[in-house]
Amino acid sequence: MQVRTYRKRLAIFSAVLSCALVLGGGVSAQETEAEQDDAPGGIESITVTAEKRQADLQDMGVSIQAFSAEDLERQALHSTQDFGALVPGLTFVAASQNPGQLTISGRGLVHADNHPMQPSTVGMYVDGVYITAGNSTMLQLLDIESVEFLKGPQGTLFGRNTIGGAVIINTKRPTSELEGRVNVRLGNYGRRDIGGTLNVPIIDESLFGRFSWVSNRRDGFWENDLPGNEFDFNDDHDDAARIALRWLASESLTADYIFEWYQLREGMALNPINKVHEVVPAGGVSQETGIPCHPAQPACDQYGRTNLAGLIRPPGSIPGVSHSQPDWPGGLHEYDWRDPDPLYFGGLAEGTDQNKNTWNHSLILDYEISENLSFKFLGGYHEYKMNVRSDQDGTPLALADYGTDLLYDSLNTELQLVGDLLEGAADFVLGFTYFEEEFDSDQYADQYGGRDVFFPLASSALNQGESDALGYFAHLNYRPSDRWEFSTGIRYSSEDKDISRHQCSGQVFGPAGAVQNVIDPYTRASAENCRVPNGADTNGDGNADVFFDLNKSASFSAWSPMARVKYYWTDELMTYLKWSKGFNSGGFGPRAANGSDLATQAYEPELLYSWEFGFKSRWFDDRLQFNGAAYYDEHEDQQIATFIPGQGVATRIDNAGKSRIRGWEFDLRALPFDGLEVTLNHAFTYATFSEFIVGTLPDGTPNNQARNRVFAHLPKRKWGGSARYTFASQSWGTPELGVTFIRESPKRSLGDVTQNLHITSSSYTLWNSRFSVYDAGGVQGLSVSLQVQNLGDRKYIWGQAIDFGALGWTNVHIADPRNWFVELTYEF
Repeated sequence: MQVRTYRKRLAIFSAVLSCALVLGGGVSAQETEAEQDDAPGGIESITVTAEKRQADLQDMGVSIQAFSAEDLERQALHSTQDFGALVPGLTFVAASQNPGQLTISGRGLVHADNHPMQPSTVGMYVDGVYITAGNSTMLQLLDIESVEFLKGPQGTLFGRNTIGGAVIINTKRPTSELEGRVNVRLGNYGRRDIGGTLNVPIIDESLFGRFSWVSNRRDGFWENDLPGNEFDFNDDHDDAARIALRWLASESLTADYIFEWYQLREGMALNPINKVHEVVPAGGVSQETGIPCHPAQPACDQYGRTNLAGLIRPPGSIPGVSHSQPDWPGGLHEYDWRDPDPLYFGGLAEGTDQNKNTWNHSLILDYEISENLSFKFLGGYHEYKMNVRSDQDGTPLALADYGTDLLYDSLNTELQLVGDLLEGAADFVLGFTYFEEEFDSDQYADQYGGRDVFFPLASSALNQGESDALGYFAHLNYRPSDRWEFSTGIRYSSEDKDISRHQCSGQVFGPAGAVQNVIDPYTRASAENCRVPNGADTNGDGNADVFFDLNKSASFSAWSPMARVKYYWTDELMTYLKWSKGFNSGGFGPRAANGSDLATQAYEPELLYSWEFGFKSRWFDDRLQFNGAAYYDEHEDQQIATFIPGQGVATRIDNAGKSRIRGWEFDLRALPFDGLEVTLNHAFTYATFSEFIVGTLPDGTPNNQARNRVFAHLPKRKWGGSARYTFASQSWGTPELGVTFIRESPKRSLGDVTQNLHITSSSYTLWNSRFSVYDAGGVQGLSVSLQVQNLGDRKYIWGQAIDFGALGWTNVHIADPRNWFVELTYEF
């Protein structure tokens, strides 16, 4: 049935495209000889850099959406996390309790862990410089010129770890003009933001500077009543600054230096419990599902999975979880997360928060060798420090508390040679990239207050790692006529990774339930103090400690070829067919539970083979722009992260999967009449596993769980759109009214069907509105705006929700409630 439905939708998509082709012939016959850009009242062209050179968006043979600075401002975007409201086909999700950590999903491909040992499947590039790791991609949108979203594998031009797409952020460069901007926002929940930009000519006609800064403050949406917490839930405390210098060294050489600083200090996101699993004793039967608990298990939940909670507490014993229902049968209770009781969530007594400081340095040299040949150097140094303390149990007790102290730095270099051949009939890009990174991560986990049962529940781990990557690439476009263009490209990528991991854990050798080797639940455990030989007794209680030291290395390499053909049916309609191979590098899992676990083994690269057919079109004197694409992807050795049964939040990553992903997407922009602009975009994605191997069956054959696995953070359908009307100018200013919406179908947070039963987000529609007056009061450059977000106060699960499995509960991430602010901006 699903296949027939998919074929039906594909037929509808083909019919729409056929109509577009027919329409293109009719419109072409009626057009004048005027150039597109000269059409009065038409949609403005957007210049993009998706193929390492400037080109018109409508000439790009790739699924891409681009937004100008004006578009971003009218959407009131705050950070890269807000990009999810713009682009169907890409999903931007905050970590379960740390909104400063971002997971990006492209066409269903996602790595749900933000640890630098597991890079994103969607690459992010700021001014051409690669920003890696989920913890790095959460950035302030400060003085942005444009943003480009490329969908599907981009390995030929952008390298490894871009099988889901790429995000290209271009900031504004200094100019020779003296200009500036100041803006202030005041709103509910104590919002108070202030920022500004100043562009200054330093040396006449040769050296220019641009300086930007922003400071954002907003109280939390929900109060944290526990003592010792500086921040409430979902508050906003961040600052950012940028210094950009441009030196016109000669007529041929331009040098740009950019420094960025970003500081984030905030409390954790509200993460209430929405389900406490049933505790079924060994040999018993679940009251909820009728599923028996295997006698060899210490205890089970209602799905037959290990439930460690049954070893710690009797039913009804945890205040704030079971207090509201004293006769709670074995933990069988579901909570209404839409109206969270203050006792259903909490933080550590010393506070739960996140502190992150980021520093970026970029140097860009652009040298014009001749009229048809140029050389570019891109260099970037990226560093951040992060301290996170989170409480994942949703109660005021120390049942599942985690923390990370992370130091990270990377160095990125890219050399490009860009040129034209055959009197403009061909163009090419040749390039070389070098990338290196290092990290030092001290993690601790304190589960059930450090109380041990049959295994360690309190532990500290020190991860250290480094990697070096090289890439060589070439891309060629050839146009034998005005209608045809043939393109090909290839890239070779190689990477060496080294990791060391040291872990210490408490271990019981006495009776079950005894408190052994307790790491203070309110103090971060120091992995440095655990550097003692195996079997040492660090606390002198007579029980041995369990340690392991791990040092491993691995190397990975792959080729990423691409071939494409474009055909211009008319000046207004272009279609393309593209084949490409993507490559996500291998690595090591960041959440090993012990030294012998499969989690410590290297996983191999993930490969993707993709077909994409798309079109770009403009109609009616450039008043209608309609672009779309359909694709079919096959994945091999798919990298899958799964929780290790019976070990809490420990995970491992295996090359367990093969899958097929197919879908389509379109975006439409129209100017029906002067003053009104309407946009509509949509993405449909149908993803299934054909293979998902989880161990072996008793007869030794692979255990294929493909039917029980799903894609995380993937809505099957996602819509977005906007309408904006600019009224006639008045003596008191030019008013403008806009409204935007986004609608998502249900999506899951985890890959296991059972794990998602209680944390799947329902479909939702979110509305935002903005009313502005430009040149307010007759003052040129002064604007006043009122922005309302989540207009209908829609309550829905958003971000990373988790089923902790063996720990006995699930919790969810609640989206922001309705909020508003007034913005005052002055430009000169």
